[in-house]
Amino acid sequence: MTTTRKTGTIRAGRDLAAYASEIAFAAADSARTGGSHVDFGYYWTMPGQPHPRYRVSWIPATGELYAVRQQGRARRVELLAVGLRSRVQVDRAMGGWTEHVDDAGSLAWLDRRLDEVGL
Repeated sequence: MTTTRKTGTIRAGRDLAAYASEIAFAAADSARTGGSHVDFGYYWTMPGQPHPRYRVSWIPATGELYAVRQQGRARRVELLAVGLRSRVQVDRAMGGWTEHVDDAGSLAWLDRRLDEVGL
């Protein structure tokens, strides 16, 4: 089941979907399964919240950048950006991530970074 983003999520105010679980995320588009996913770290956090942590990944087959909440059984998934069709594009969008992934509130940095590159 898809739900629209609401205030308080990673990229609040954008028309990007969120899913209650990884299973729901995969079920919504079969291209999300069976292929490779490129991970950009497992230690992303929301501002003011050291837990839960999030994993950020990119799916080459769909061009989607997404975050998975790494706590609990449901593992909520939120789309962060779409249309990243090449590794060059995603590397440009994620430029500098290794310096920020472990920072407190690192998902706020990622939100600003994606804005900077027009996503």
